[in-house]
Amino acid sequence: MAASTNPLVLALAELLADAIVLAVARPEVRALLGRGELAAPAAEDPTGLLTKKALAKKLSVSVATIDRMVREPQGMPVAAIVGDGKRFDLVACRRKPTRATKKNEADVDVSDVIAGAGLVAR
Repeated sequence: MAASTNPLVLALAELLADAIVLAVARPEVRALLGRGELAAPAAEDPTGLLTKKALAKKLSVSVATIDRMVREPQGMPVAAIVGDGKRFDLVACRRKPTRATKKNEADVDVSDVIAGAGLVAR
């Protein structure tokens, strides 16, 4: 990238450099830098998709729960596979319940059972 020769750009760059030097000289800024509190935020996926760990945090469940939900027959929808990792769309994943239903519960319409047995409901 070529350096600008525009006097306004040069003046702003100098001003910004001076401001950074002054800020870093302040003890409270140095303390924050030492604790890593002023570190740059992690870059988010530009597509808005989440990693398994980030999805687990957003849904307030464990990573193991996300793994289990992906393996289920009607599992967690995977939006993309990037390398070895999966990426998830938060909106689509929020539609999926995070708790499994009890295995002994069945959705049975009693009228179908009665009709199938050749009985008449009263």
